[in-house]
Amino acid sequence: MTSALTLTVVAWDLFYGVRGWPVVVVAISVTAMVAIPILLFITKLVSSLGQANEVLQSRSDAEGRLGRLLQTSYDEVYVVSDRTLKFVEVNRSALDNLGYTPDEIRNLTPLDLKPGLCHGEFESFLSPLRQGTEDTVVVEATHRRKDGSTYPVRIRVQYSPLESPPVFVAVAQDMTEWKNALNQLRRAKERAESANQAKSSFLANMSHELRTPLNAILGFSEVLKDEILGPMGSERYIQYASDIHDSGTHLLEVINGVLDIAKIESGEQDLDERSVDIGEMVDSCIRLAVADRKTSGLQVKTDVPENLPHVRVDALKIKQVLINLLSNAIKFTGDGGDIAIEARQLRSKDIELTVRDSGIGMSQRDIPVALSVFGQIDSSMSRRYQGTGLGLPLVKALVESHGGRLNIDSAVGQGTTVSFTIPGRRVDSPQPVRV
Repeated sequence: MTSALTLTVVAWDLFYGVRGWPVVVVAISVTAMVAIPILLFITKLVSSLGQANEVLQSRSDAEGRLGRLLQTSYDEVYVVSDRTLKFVEVNRSALDNLGYTPDEIRNLTPLDLKPGLCHGEFESFLSPLRQGTEDTVVVEATHRRKDGSTYPVRIRVQYSPLESPPVFVAVAQDMTEWKNALNQLRRAKERAESANQAKSSFLANMSHELRTPLNAILGFSEVLKDEILGPMGSERYIQYASDIHDSGTHLLEVINGVLDIAKIESGEQDLDERSVDIGEMVDSCIRLAVADRKTSGLQVKTDVPENLPHVRVDALKIKQVLINLLSNAIKFTGDGGDIAIEARQLRSKDIELTVRDSGIGMSQRDIPVALSVFGQIDSSMSRRYQGTGLGLPLVKALVESHGGRLNIDSAVGQGTTVSFTIPGRRVDSPQPVRV
């Protein structure tokens, strides 16, 4: 068009000269007014064709993906018309599971597969997808087969506006096996809990039954060894009576430990909470623990601040924790060793109590064994010491019953440090927090 216009101007100039230029200007203006809209129209047309091609290509890609999903998915795939809510396409997995033919399924809607679901609830379910507020909606439901049987499914639904009319694409996963496995696990858990409850009840009952005759054994053996009713006539008889009393005392400790563990496991452990002075409690525990032990040259040190706040705990149970830890420290620490008891308030407001000894210690891999019920560490150094393996598990259970935490740090030949916390919510009288 530009070349034709140039030739026109040159020809006009040759024939008409300067006088003809106004006419040329008018001709150019008219030509431009006609040509420019034509050019703009052609440009928009080309752009529109390109966009349409992109849309068609996108729709073709979506249809291809949908087709592959229908053909290859092991899950049930449904394509539902937004206009009629009838099934447009259903894959083979869905047909096999439901028992319908392709012609039969196309005359149904999702409402026909879901017993108890009304039209209003279904529309409310689809509304977020139509409005674009949700890309995907996930729901657990029940599908009804052609023969009337049902099975659980988990459904993911998306909205596809590229179709004409738009469609919903739903992928349903048959949850029958998963539900069966979950039910089996639940039943197994219930059986295990029932068995554990029966075991705990049995241990508790047996412990009570054993304690009654054992107390009699302890009482009579004490009468014999102390010769309360008169001399026995032989030193060996006195030694035998003393051995009977010591053995009975040890057996009673075992039975009491079993009974405490059984109570905690059966949920029968009640806390008699009251305000307790930690410093007084520590002093009392040291006196009780040291009184029954041979502590030749053993140094026991305490570091309990006088202004440490009181705590609301079950005093007997926390004393039981401290006495157990002190007894272990004394038992596994040789003559001339050191034992230290410390207490402090952490920044978290928790109260931390620590029992540290310089005894035989244990390796890191042995700590979980020591914390297990009846766990015994297989060590030549520790096997020569008596023990049932109930001490530390009982300590852990009693600490956790108060909401606290137990921590053990130890190394072979370097001693053991056991610390436990009393939660800050049990602090009875606020005091300045120390590091």
